[in-house]
Amino acid sequence: MVKGVGKASKRPDLIVINLDLDSFSKSYEKAMSIASEKLEELYTSLGGIGFERKDIKTVGFNVRTKNEYVKDKNGDSVLMFLGYVVEHSLKISFDLDMKKLPETLSVISTSKAKPRVDIAFTLKDDSEIKEEALRNASINARKKAEILAITSGVKLGKLISIDYSWKDIELYSDTKCYDSMPSISKMASIDIEPDDIKAEDSVTFTWEIEVDDLSYDL
Repeated sequence: MVKGVGKASKRPDLIVINLDLDSFSKSYEKAMSIASEKLEELYTSLGGIGFERKDIKTVGFNVRTKNEYVKDKNGDSVLMFLGYVVEHSLKISFDLDMKKLPETLSVISTSKAKPRVDIAFTLKDDSEIKEEALRNASINARKKAEILAITSGVKLGKLISIDYSWKDIELYSDTKCYDSMPSISKMASIDIEPDDIKAEDSVTFTWEIEVDDLSYDL
């Protein structure tokens, strides 16, 4: 068996901005109302630069209670209910445009919604880079097998098996941009060129080897 490893890289062509909105109130209804208001503020802010509501996707929504241990009059720790936390995760994505990015971040930073922000650079279609990595892994395995055969004084025979496990993972550039909103808003004056996206894959082949009319597995 010979394992081949292949790599590929490609410049990102898509910007993804992840936005997290947190709302809190002792009242469930009030917490939900605040969450709704923050979402509307975000819709309005981003709508001013051309984003439509359908462009702002919800990727996560959660409501949980917030509790805290406090000391009672006897000095014992008791769990006290503080209120409700509404966590709303959203994302917007658009073609890689380093002029549109600072404009979008500036609008987000001035929005009353004040979301937490994380920026990622990825690909609209990652099938090409994954296929290239797999092809390179196959070439690498064949090359290794041929080197092993030549140095061992044998010949490669027929291919017996291919062992491959498909991994469906999302690919992102190593370039990360995230911080508090005051810092994010200053990105308007910074020229950023995101690093290429890198993909790696592996596959294992088994060939027969021919030695004086005898066959063995490699």
